[in-house]
Amino acid sequence: KNNVAFKEEINTRVLDGKSFLRVGSLYVHEDFGICRFLGLDIYNNKERICLEFLDGVVRVGIQYISKLSFYSEDQSASLHYLNRPGKWKRQKKLAQNEAEKYIDHIIKTYSSREDALSFQWEVNGSILVDFIRAFEHKDTPDQARCWEEVKRDLSSTKPMNRLVCGDVGFGKTEIAIRAAFVAVLNSQQVLVLAPTTILANQLYQSFFKRLCGFGVRVNFLSSLSENKAFVISNYIDKQTDILIGTS
Repeated sequence: KNNVAFKEEINTRVLDGKSFLRVGSLYVHEDFGICRFLGLDIYNNKERICLEFLDGVVRVGIQYISKLSFYSEDQSASLHYLNRPGKWKRQKKLAQNEAEKYIDHIIKTYSSREDALSFQWEVNGSILVDFIRAFEHKDTPDQARCWEEVKRDLSSTKPMNRLVCGDVGFGKTEIAIRAAFVAVLNSQQVLVLAPTTILANQLYQSFFKRLCGFGVRVNFLSSLSENKAFVISNYIDKQTDILIGTS
């Protein structure tokens, strides 16, 4: 086979048994830093990986593929120098130190959570039962199981720490609404944060539709809100039960 054939084949061929190398994508070589994968060639009937750095192209045997890890498809990202390994080693060391600091912070944070105590909320009241019955859809098995787990968290003496995952339309928002409703029933206020204004507004509509009939006061806040001070003041003064917003 010639080089052209290899370049055409590379997008569908597994090289390391579990991942693809794509021509033009950026990878990190553990010894030299960020490089661009140019494809394969053959030398003495052996395949070689062609890697572009800022100061040239290097060709290495395919047995060294384990030294590569995917970095980015962004072609504007800067490549590193093949002949300046010391600079890359310093960058790696700095990144490793920062990672260790972050890990240490996470460990301390979770250790503190283990020692913290939380209120045991009431999660079986008749109003909550009526609220769940008012849901217009039947819970999926996963959704029902997730809700039981959330109720256990809320009624525990340990602070809740749960990530709810699922595809679009699988009922994650309903679980969040129920948890917020439980908080309100237990005389608490709720803040719901969203990554974008559009999503925050969608959540506001969903929360308001489900909760307004049960006397829960829901409000919305974003950078586009014209009455920010009033909304914040209402929440601080406990005139709002659930505040949904974004930065």
